[in-house]
Amino acid sequence: MASTDFDTLIGDRVNQLRGTKVSQQALADAMRERGFKWNQATVWNVERGDRPLKLSEAEALAQMFHLRSIDELKPAAFREDYQKLLDATDRVGTAFEHARIALEELVRARQQLERTSIEASEEERSRLHDQLDFVNHLTPKRALRFAENPGRLPDDGKHPEAS
Repeated sequence: MASTDFDTLIGDRVNQLRGTKVSQQALADAMRERGFKWNQATVWNVERGDRPLKLSEAEALAQMFHLRSIDELKPAAFREDYQKLLDATDRVGTAFEHARIALEELVRARQQLERTSIEASEEERSRLHDQLDFVNHLTPKRALRFAENPGRLPDDGKHPEAS
């Protein structure tokens, strides 16, 4: 989102909060009382998105409109999108942790498989060798194919380039 687009959204939100009960001049007067060099034209430019807010101005407006934080100056859709982004980030973090645990388990299982192949018959050793080869060349794409057909190694060659 370009800065001017964001400024326009913030300006729309200031206009929405000001509503019809507070004139642009009254808002400018209240901002001047708080030490800002605002006039009616400043309010008009902010509401049109032609003038970005300074952080200190946003904090003053949030107090004047009885908002809990300056985040509430952002439009609701923006806040909802931001929350969705935070939720998605949490889900990615959780999935990453699950993948890390699964990879640790995979390493332990691979080591067990190597130990088992020493004690296996020739036929079992061949099957275990194929499984080890699969694990050694595991890529995310091959892992997804395997997940779609659990219990069956994908028939896509033995090298990661083939997947």
